[in-house]
Amino acid sequence: MIYKQHFYHELLKKYTVVMGSLLDGIDVVRYNNLGTEESRQRVPVTYAAKEKFIQRTQSDPELLRQPAIVLPRIGFEMTGLSYASERKISSKQKFAYRNGNSKSYTVYTPIPYDITFSATLIAKTQTDALQVVEQLVPFFSPDYVVTMKGIGTPEIGFDVPITLDAIGVQDSYEGDLEERRQIIWRFDFLLKGFLFGPVREGGVIKTVDVTVYDFEQLQITQANRQFLVDYNFVPYINGVPLANIGPDDPYTVQQTITYPI
Repeated sequence: MIYKQHFYHELLKKYTVVMGSLLDGIDVVRYNNLGTEESRQRVPVTYAAKEKFIQRTQSDPELLRQPAIVLPRIGFEMTGLSYASERKISSKQKFAYRNGNSKSYTVYTPIPYDITFSATLIAKTQTDALQVVEQLVPFFSPDYVVTMKGIGTPEIGFDVPITLDAIGVQDSYEGDLEERRQIIWRFDFLLKGFLFGPVREGGVIKTVDVTVYDFEQLQITQANRQFLVDYNFVPYINGVPLANIGPDDPYTVQQTITYPI
């Protein structure tokens, strides 16, 4: 059974929030004939598909029912998730951290995944759309790196590059005079993220008791040498008696198991 314990780090949710925060904070400014600023509007950002915006504007061309849909507006959504084998590292490595003094936690290295997002900008005029595009695109050259704390601990952080892969535009200027004009820009993003497995809990090692012996003294005293054997660690060279192994010889340590008689 793979799922031995429940875990949920909310990473996909966090990646979505990060993507939305990058699109947020863009203003559209409108000027009069003298070049003086008349109004300033913050472009709202919503987690929604492109089709939802288009259907909303077509069903109510004058936007009389809900003024909250005022354009320009940005909608984005997660569109794909794929394993990134080129960023894979050893799964046997671990991150370790503590929460206070009583518990220790370990988690294996995360698995790399590429997450794709699609953002759609809908505007009434080309001027509004171009303002949004010029405030967004320059930060991706070709990527923008965000540092995240992925699993609820400040000790484990990682960088997440977000790349702007493609830009497209669609202008429905042609058509009947009664048809509403829709200027639609599409931005395709690639977020290089990670997904962590479960966090394992353990105790904190507070005391380590180590006995250290001088090897020269072990050569002199047979009792001490035998005492070392009882503790399962002896210098070892294949074919060379223990008494003939000197401190400068290229010896290794051999572990043996002895039982008292």
